[in-house]
Amino acid sequence: MRLRVLLIVTLLLCVSEVHGAHLRPGTLASASTRAVAYRAGWNMIAGAGIAITGNVGPLYTYRPGDQEYELVQAGSALIVGQGYWAYFDQLTQIDSSMEGGLNGIALPAGQWVMVGRPPFTPPEAVGADYLYTYDNVGMQYRATGFLSEGQGAWALSLKGSVFRLIPPGAPPPSR
Repeated sequence: MRLRVLLIVTLLLCVSEVHGAHLRPGTLASASTRAVAYRAGWNMIAGAGIAITGNVGPLYTYRPGDQEYELVQAGSALIVGQGYWAYFDQLTQIDSSMEGGLNGIALPAGQWVMVGRPPFTPPEAVGADYLYTYDNVGMQYRATGFLSEGQGAWALSLKGSVFRLIPPGAPPPSR
């Protein structure tokens, strides 16, 4: 019996390590969901095709062609790969799954667009000449080439492109 318990615990730890899941009391790691934590305050988050909960008020996004922020009502499914502003009044963990694949987000020439990295996608961003995330502790933007799971960002392409996420070191996709 002791050996069986040890094997189950070892298996759960391996699943957690391989899939990056966070084990919590009463839950098991799953290859189809990931937990993403957001600090209290304004956060740039990534859409993963599902609705989120735990935020205060509506979400805001800025998509290709927008002239002002779009208001996204609570309970709406978020577009895969789109970035959103969300306000949380406390540290909030969201269990997220990937509903559909990320084909890319169009970046019109010279227009800032909100993009994001949904769970289960690679971290390296291509297609944007400029990519900025928001640090809500330091309350400032930071230039980057990689996004964390669940993280949103502002992207700008000078000539127009498609924002995609690829594994580190992989050649960029052909246009």
